[in-house]
Amino acid sequence: IVQPYTIPTSSLEKTLLVGDFLFVSKVNYGARVPMTTIAAPMVHDTLPFIKKKSYLNMKQIPFITELPYLRFFGFEKIKNNDTKFLNKTLRELHPADSADIIENLVYENRSKLIELEGFNLDPEIFIELNESIQTEVFILLSTESIANILKRLESDNALKIIENLDEKKKMKVLDKLPPKDRFLLQEGLSFPEDSAARIMQREFTAIPSNWSVGQTIDYLRENKDLPEEFLEIFIVDSNFKPIGTVPSSKVLRTPRESKMNSIMNETQVLIPVNMDKEEVGHTFENYNLVTAGVVDKSNKLVGMITGDDVFTVLKEEAEEAVEEWKVKGYDDVILEKIEDNEIDMDSFGDKIR
Repeated sequence: IVQPYTIPTSSLEKTLLVGDFLFVSKVNYGARVPMTTIAAPMVHDTLPFIKKKSYLNMKQIPFITELPYLRFFGFEKIKNNDTKFLNKTLRELHPADSADIIENLVYENRSKLIELEGFNLDPEIFIELNESIQTEVFILLSTESIANILKRLESDNALKIIENLDEKKKMKVLDKLPPKDRFLLQEGLSFPEDSAARIMQREFTAIPSNWSVGQTIDYLRENKDLPEEFLEIFIVDSNFKPIGTVPSSKVLRTPRESKMNSIMNETQVLIPVNMDKEEVGHTFENYNLVTAGVVDKSNKLVGMITGDDVFTVLKEEAEEAVEEWKVKGYDDVILEKIEDNEIDMDSFGDKIR
């Protein structure tokens, strides 16, 4: 009914500190039946002094039975004020940590959270959810809610989300978007699924080659449509073809009267819009790229790809390779060596194909 508890991490409300001791009610919102059948009473997860787990589970002793998830009805229901606290709490955490919390909820509780009146799922949290949970959330969210999430995301993240919708819901969501956003997503969807266009973002910073550093700084300060963060500024000619890049830090250290084309790096690696995503990953690895411009068939700048985008691609490729190896019957010893970088994934992948 009541559990003594020592706080392991500081409170988001800034009123409770690490090590504070309190009694926690287990019944107000519905007590949960313990799933482990052997556990020490009146302690949390860890036994005091000896710092060992306070329970035994199937991983430790295979013949121990674990009970199914069961929660009793509570005496209180979540109110609007509690919803405000949930929104505030998740916003103050890193989006990846908030996503972990949502992912670790059992399906029933996760559904109740998403459907809770007044609960707002932040777009930055949504994109951190794994695809299976995203699909589950799609079913629960209204068309308007999905459109609101997409409007607040960068184009590459929005494209990742909308491409996972079924065709009927996809069209309804697109109809709810502003014309500019709708056009960019429809154009992105027209490219092959494994192409660079599917992972590039349309938000980038480009300026004419004849501008001065002073003009560039004024433009960056006054333009409201630029990306919130960018490492490089693309220099383009009169046909919007990229001819070089300038690190944003270099702009700040250069006198205002200097011309941007005099401080730009002319050597740049450009990614064709139809390049395969896996090849994009290898290009970033070979040239140690942080960002790269994406060009169309006429060599005009249409987007950019960042290291984060490529990391996601490489991670997906690695997961697919491991699943392929499992299907082919390779044992856990080999997979462990791969995870420990004792076996090169590319060369091993070539051998099994």
